[in-house]
Amino acid sequence: KHFAQTAMLVGFGIVLIYVVCLFGLQSKDFLPFGIFATLLSLLFQDTIKSVAVYYHLHTNDLLHTGDWIEVPAYNIDGVITDISLVMVTIRNWDNTVSNLSMLSLQSGAFKNNQDMLDGRTSGRRMYRSFIVDSRSIKTLDSDAVNEIKERLKKCGEDVIALESVENSSKPQLNIYLYRIYLRHWLMNHKDLTRHPRLVLRLLEPVPEGVPLQVYTYITKTSVVPYELVQSSIMEHMFMSMEWFGLRIYQKPSSSDVSEISSDFVKYNLSDD
Repeated sequence: KHFAQTAMLVGFGIVLIYVVCLFGLQSKDFLPFGIFATLLSLLFQDTIKSVAVYYHLHTNDLLHTGDWIEVPAYNIDGVITDISLVMVTIRNWDNTVSNLSMLSLQSGAFKNNQDMLDGRTSGRRMYRSFIVDSRSIKTLDSDAVNEIKERLKKCGEDVIALESVENSSKPQLNIYLYRIYLRHWLMNHKDLTRHPRLVLRLLEPVPEGVPLQVYTYITKTSVVPYELVQSSIMEHMFMSMEWFGLRIYQKPSSSDVSEISSDFVKYNLSDD
């Protein structure tokens, strides 16, 4: 199809040249012809630019049918189902269909995810932040640290990363111990890679608490396996936080307010 469309454009150009030669246009006759050509170029400038963009993308092997692309400027996120010289058809993940000109595709700064999805990269990024309730952050003495280690052993968890703080006489923050434990757990996860990076860090405190950020790459890049691995990691983080006495921050809901109100009423009644 692309060759046929290209052949039509080349044929149209040859016909124009043939008309000029056939009628033997002189230099004085080129003025109306130039005006006509200028009008044509103004009318079809987007089409001409789109064709140029198509050959640029095709030559550099940047776009194929079946690729998963994102164009944030046009809220497009899906799989390419058809490519012509001037248009691209994308079926979005919500099963809607978007038609976008080649020129808009380039100016919209599209992102091609296909190499990552096909496993031709080091992995698919997991980038999550969890707000730790600052009221749950506390210092622990050596007895409390040993208690946490025993709890981890009972759950079948590796405590080798906490051996360095076993004999420390200084009090330790529970969020510090948790960060050491979780980094060791992530580095030994069979579905994660350390390349190009594996980062676990505390961000600047916010009014809700202290953000704990996980930045790593999952080796399973297909949609369903990737989401399963990511969900299992998040579930383990929620569960393991409790072992260290930490809590995820959550804004009070209407049910929380109702419980507080009912407890307050019961307390007043009991006093009476």
